[in-house]
Amino acid sequence: MKGLLRSFAPMLSKPQQDNLARIVVGFIAHEGEKYVANVSDSFVPHKDQSSLNRFVTDAKWDYHELNERRMGLVEDELGLRDSKECVFIIDDTNVERYGGEGVGYHHDSKHGLIKGHNYVTSVSVCNGVTYPIDIRLYASEVTSTTRPFRTKVELACEMIDGFEPPSKSVVVEFDEWYLCGDIVKHVEDRGFHWMGEARNNRIIFYNGERFHVSDILDGMRKKFVDVEVDGELYQCLQVDGYMPKIGEVRLLINCKADTKDIHFLCTDTKRPAPQLLKKGLERARIESFH
Repeated sequence: MKGLLRSFAPMLSKPQQDNLARIVVGFIAHEGEKYVANVSDSFVPHKDQSSLNRFVTDAKWDYHELNERRMGLVEDELGLRDSKECVFIIDDTNVERYGGEGVGYHHDSKHGLIKGHNYVTSVSVCNGVTYPIDIRLYASEVTSTTRPFRTKVELACEMIDGFEPPSKSVVVEFDEWYLCGDIVKHVEDRGFHWMGEARNNRIIFYNGERFHVSDILDGMRKKFVDVEVDGELYQCLQVDGYMPKIGEVRLLINCKADTKDIHFLCTDTKRPAPQLLKKGLERARIESFH
């Protein structure tokens, strides 16, 4: 493992290189929950875990520098540099915990209200490869005691600003939580495109009139067309309009034929409906990644 991690050696002292190798091996090899104590105990001969504790909790190394090097290694090894387009996906995920800084109650789409840490995360999808980009701990103003408070939108904007794409074109994708003026501005300032899910009560101006996006659905059901993506059939309706604080948008209302689940995909791109839907469906990759 030390040989494989040699690319990080210029950024770490010799003891830090040893600790990084022990952390990586321990996380791979140890079965069960990945506490530092468990990782330390999995080695023979057993060493005092205080050095590993300090490596994690009182880091003297630069996380961002190591992370940039990691992404560079991934992109070079898999031949992702100078690709035509990549998708940069932002979402948040929960890790159940009962104590520690930043622990609070968060809504989870599968389990309801849970207690634990909430992280804003990002992955990149390039040439069919999904790999992690960054992760930031979100802590509410109540639970954040040793670090400056940041909203989830602010954390997402920081990730957008710091992303160095391997491709010439980037589409940033996110769910309805992140569809707001701040996110769109940061995306457009980078010269990227964006796609986001819109809530059904989101305001849109269409043909000079003010609607909720769901109102457009109710009034134009006969204009839906069938669109097939990867062997799945969808009914889609595509309209152009204006959203306050967002700007000019293309709204793709789509419904999967067998489930009848309605989704409102909003974007700044003017691609045909099949291309938009295929690209928008890639956002689900981050959920399976989690």
